[in-house]
Amino acid sequence: MSTPAEAAAAGAMVQVKTSDNEIVKLPLEIAKQLRPIGDMIDGGGAASTLMTISLPEVHSANLARAVQYCEKHHAGGGGGDDEGVRIWDKELVGGLDSDGLYGLTTAASFLGLEGLLRLACQEVADRIAGKEPEQIRAMFNIANDFSTEEEAAMRSEAPWAFDD
Repeated sequence: MSTPAEAAAAGAMVQVKTSDNEIVKLPLEIAKQLRPIGDMIDGGGAASTLMTISLPEVHSANLARAVQYCEKHHAGGGGGDDEGVRIWDKELVGGLDSDGLYGLTTAASFLGLEGLLRLACQEVADRIAGKEPEQIRAMFNIANDFSTEEEAAMRSEAPWAFDD
């Protein structure tokens, strides 16, 4: 059995199974950047590229975005153009609907991609900036579980939080 470094040099692939039961082959150098896979490889638990590693928290669409992110940011794909990378980052998350953004945030957290997680969280923050609580609830399909009396009490206790 070869070492992970030898396998990477030979163009080895790691096979993963996503939450939607898609089997995806990833280059070893990309797979090692994903925390659960990297931990297995570095710990010797998945030194063989013949096994399939399950990613139960990651949908295949979000895995594809995570791989794109890794290729752009970690594999030298940025080309040193910081402004170009920022624009690319914004496009990566900007076109997602709320469910897609939530899924990407969850995947980035599970995969240990801190930069992608910050990017997705910043997109959420940008989307809710300046919005009323009712607008945010509608945007993310959050039910208002406060009674009229509870909401009135909150408004009187913290009027600064409600810029009516």
